[in-house]
Amino acid sequence: MYYTLFKAMVKVKRFQNPQKSAPPQQCSTNHVIQDVVHPSPMPNPRESTQFAQDTSHASLNHSTPIDSSSTHDIPQESQVPSQCVRRESNTHRCVQVIDIKEVIKKIKIKVKEVNNLPQEERIIVEFDAQGIAYGDAQAVLAGYCGCLEINCKLFPINFERWSGKMGIPNFYFEECFQTFLKPRFLFRTTEALAKRYCKMSIGKKWAANRQRVWEEFYDTSKTRDEIISNSPKGIDPIQWAHFVNYRLKPETQDLCKRNKESRSKQVIPHTGGSKPLARKRYEMFMETGQLPSRGKLYIETHKRKDGSLVNDAAKTIVEQIEEGLTQSTNDESEVSPQDVLGRVLGPEHSGRVRCMGMGVVPTGAFRNTRLRISDLSYSSPNVAVLSSSNPWQEKYSHLESQIQTILSSFQTYVIMKEGKIPEKLAGLFDKPHVSFL
Repeated sequence: MYYTLFKAMVKVKRFQNPQKSAPPQQCSTNHVIQDVVHPSPMPNPRESTQFAQDTSHASLNHSTPIDSSSTHDIPQESQVPSQCVRRESNTHRCVQVIDIKEVIKKIKIKVKEVNNLPQEERIIVEFDAQGIAYGDAQAVLAGYCGCLEINCKLFPINFERWSGKMGIPNFYFEECFQTFLKPRFLFRTTEALAKRYCKMSIGKKWAANRQRVWEEFYDTSKTRDEIISNSPKGIDPIQWAHFVNYRLKPETQDLCKRNKESRSKQVIPHTGGSKPLARKRYEMFMETGQLPSRGKLYIETHKRKDGSLVNDAAKTIVEQIEEGLTQSTNDESEVSPQDVLGRVLGPEHSGRVRCMGMGVVPTGAFRNTRLRISDLSYSSPNVAVLSSSNPWQEKYSHLESQIQTILSSFQTYVIMKEGKIPEKLAGLFDKPHVSFL
């Protein structure tokens, strides 16, 4: 198991370029790796050597042997990555933990204290119907994922992208999930959805971290060799060399230019900060007792602290949303392409849903929005026309929506009080009803 490689990780808040903040005479040692590798009590030379080769060469071996018998062992604090770069790492979060006897209790914890939890305790992470984590436990999980992604031994930076043919092989994440995440967090969802969420979270942070490192160490006045020789502390020099070569390729520079142009077209900033939309929506639900609609969430995340909107473009959109919410007779808390936000902003992009957050796509978010057979009337054997007026169907749909809302609120209340769904009520919640994101 490879976590023995991290016993003496250097504690830094972010990668800093000594040539920008220190006298020139200190720059000669920048490329020296400060990490010290201690042998494990039961060393496996073949495994450790192979992993070191994998993270140090461009042609990585994708068949690195993994000791599956040790994936459920919980590494001690000194054996895990300790590089936390998120601001929330110093904030106490009130979370629920569960032990091996299934006893649940509430504790306050910081991200950097997760490794200090007793081995038999895990932090409970709740997920909504969209497969997205929410609540304070989500903040702890996100911060801990940030501590993992910055570790270049866990996730090397010399791959061109996170996923795809040129991306990081999946076994890097699988080993990380089994070794670091699963022993410390209890995911209230399927393991497949938990892996999907954690992988997206780490991948997003991994890409952002690489960009920050490049912006810190790239200097237009220096040659390629000079940039390579100034490798960041904590990053393998060979990884850094391959990463620099990738960033200096004409194809990469063209891609960066196109991405910059795309970002410049985003003229409406939001005021949500780094808080995920799932957590914001959950907080709004706890304040009002009602699931907020996408329209209300859009308004809240585009207001400043004094109540003013970020710019005139946002003001125009918010006025249309408020007017639509006032006139709407439907349950706007139900995510639909025909809700107020969908009507104001138009069709969704295939890869995301507005005001839903990371990882939510139309095929998943709108799965309950379907064309019912009873809504169809046939004007000819070959042509189906949507029935424009069906009062009984409208009443049925409205009643169905009200029941869904009541069940969602009841399910949330039970989870908050009991920590889980009792067996007697399991049949009532066969399908997920609560959707905070």
